[in-house]
Amino acid sequence: PNTGTTDTADTSSTDFGPQFSMMTEEFGQSMLLSAWSDGDTAIIVGGELHGGEASLVFYDGQTLCEETSVADRPLWWIHGPTEGEWYAVGDEGIIIHSVDGKRTREDVTTTATLYGVYAYENGDVYAVGGDPFAGTGVIYKRSKGKWSLFADDLPDTVFKVWRSWFVGVGF
Repeated sequence: PNTGTTDTADTSSTDFGPQFSMMTEEFGQSMLLSAWSDGDTAIIVGGELHGGEASLVFYDGQTLCEETSVADRPLWWIHGPTEGEWYAVGDEGIIIHSVDGKRTREDVTTTATLYGVYAYENGDVYAVGGDPFAGTGVIYKRSKGKWSLFADDLPDTVFKVWRSWFVGVGF
């Protein structure tokens, strides 16, 4: 029965489970956009959007370590096929490939931003992106160690890829 009283229980000590907290404020204007787990280390990519440099951050569960001078433009996504190997993609076709800590640039010739990447264990890799303001999309594929244009003239920007699934605007 309704007694006309309001329950004013104190919930300040109630455990609501895990909560978000700020890991650091050390990165200035950089945005951290994607992370990949490489063994016991998280590798986080990002950068200063609209003309800034890339950010590459390593996190071992306790310590954050930022590597500077990685690239002259932001990185948007990272994925690796196996422990010790990963690909990071970003503005104007930038692609960084790392194997056991040795990095090489494998950029593709485009003005498009690459927003997603997926790497298979067999060496095949898809990198996707486009220009959301122009309404264009592209897909690049790495096969047998070489990048080539897999699809262009798409209805709009492709933002992510998982295996052979592509997600974007208009499809």
